[in-house]
Amino acid sequence: LVCADENGAPLDSAMVWMDSRSKAQYRELLNLYGEDYYYNITGHKLNAGLNLCKIKWLSDEDSSLFRKTHKFLSTVDYVNFKLTGEYCIDPSNAAMTQLYDIKNNRWSRELLDILSVDESRLPAIKKSGEQIGTLTKEAAKTLGLSPGVKVISGGHDQYCAALGCGAINPGQAMISAGTAFAILYITAGPVFNTDTYIAPGPHLIDGLWGNLATVPTAGVCMEWFKNNFAASESFEDIDRHAQSSDCESLFFYPYFSGSAFPDNSISAKACVMGLSLEHTGYHIARAIMEGVAFQLRYALEKFDKPSSVKLMGGACKSRLWSGILTDVLPYDLYKAPDNNAAPYGAAVNAGHAEGMFKDLNKLNSGGQIIPKEENAVCRYNEKYEKYKTGIKSVIDFFD
Repeated sequence: LVCADENGAPLDSAMVWMDSRSKAQYRELLNLYGEDYYYNITGHKLNAGLNLCKIKWLSDEDSSLFRKTHKFLSTVDYVNFKLTGEYCIDPSNAAMTQLYDIKNNRWSRELLDILSVDESRLPAIKKSGEQIGTLTKEAAKTLGLSPGVKVISGGHDQYCAALGCGAINPGQAMISAGTAFAILYITAGPVFNTDTYIAPGPHLIDGLWGNLATVPTAGVCMEWFKNNFAASESFEDIDRHAQSSDCESLFFYPYFSGSAFPDNSISAKACVMGLSLEHTGYHIARAIMEGVAFQLRYALEKFDKPSSVKLMGGACKSRLWSGILTDVLPYDLYKAPDNNAAPYGAAVNAGHAEGMFKDLNKLNSGGQIIPKEENAVCRYNEKYEKYKTGIKSVIDFFD
């Protein structure tokens, strides 16, 4: 959330999505209408990290800043303003604010009424591929470009990545292995499920929808391990040692910020289970990689079986982690042709809007399939079943 004044200047630091200061407002809003009310409007389970709760927090706890704010923005529409002078957001990013009515492609009047916020204090919504404007003289000078360069409405990073890695047909799925591991499952219409709270949103391609689920701190788990237990080593060093560190009896549950999809326990905490004296830090490193892979499989089971799964992101740089993922997941796993799929997808979106690319299906080769190791597949199938039995125990304990 970026609070901007009449000139578009930030009035305070941005409040990032991991900022959970608005937990009291989350509980108040939940008591007001119940979970399904917000989900059926926005496609997202009520979340203290999204802008609905954050603006409510401002209204309650920092009324001066709330009153001074001319525009409640997120980072993408702030950047669009700096580029063009226009306040503008695309539908896939608007959906992430929890202020957007995804069925009617507009800001939700019902939710804005709860906040006592007029729609004029939010950016305009322009669909992906529409021109927002052209570079201002100041932006053009800063970027070393000409003022006539067009700026095209883009998309949320996971949706751009889906376009960039070729997840552009119903039944395909993408795993984006970054700070969070995100699953985006492509369908011809939005999927609403009040048991699991799959998060639907509009794809960059007209007529398609993405349905999002995340393991929020998956990539962060390995950063946490390195920073605290192997600070002097590279990730390549950790990989090399973990490769030969069998951890058959060791289980890791990647719940640093709760269990998230599909159990959605905000109380759950990350756990290492099964430690004994012979285990080293490298056993734990491997258990983290396996635990993230098991949690992904558990999440993917809540979707229809995908026709193909595209893998992209930081974990692709690890041969060990890529191998674990492909052996754990019971699908063909394709490594995206370009690991920078999100900026590639953003560029393709702009090029398609300008008529440079006619057929998006011809822009992506589909990626290289990651071969499975049959013995590892059998071992992981057994270990996964044990992992699942621990999920309820961990969640029940912390709840």
